[in-house]
Amino acid sequence: MNTLADPNASFADKQVIEPALTHVFAPWVRVLDLHVIEARRGEVTLALPMAPKHARDCGVLCGQTILAAGDRRR
Repeated sequence: MNTLADPNASFADKQVIEPALTHVFAPWVRVLDLHVIEARRGEVTLALPMAPKHARDCGVLCGQTILAAGDRRR
């Protein structure tokens, strides 16, 4: 069953939000590979995995990646 099409599904449900990210996020945001850790009504906690594509040459997480992951709109 497609939970995105289920009118009774809660949008605070991790199993609904995680797949929805591929439809909601722009392609350049999807590259961040963000994952839902926790979801509550009006609040979602995302994880940004450390990967070589997100790091500078010295292995430090790139500032632009951090800012892109932390950007939010109200």
